[in-house]
Amino acid sequence: MKKIEGRTLKYGDNINTDIISPPQYMELDIPQAAAHAMEALDPEFPGRVKPGDILVAGKISVPVPAGRHRP
Repeated sequence: MKKIEGRTLKYGDNINTDIISPPQYMELDIPQAAAHAMEALDPEFPGRVKPGDILVAGKISVPVPAGRHRP
């Protein structure tokens, strides 16, 4: 197993892709969209995160795709 090292940024549960990369910014180029990463949870994230940092979160609740229902 490969050892991973880096500074960790720890968050709680339910950090889904819509929080990490808000959909309203998906049409922007990557540097512009990155300025909005995690802003709903941590507005200072884009200024704090550095190359090599590791994002750690807890349990994930995956949203159900449109048109589908949970049993």
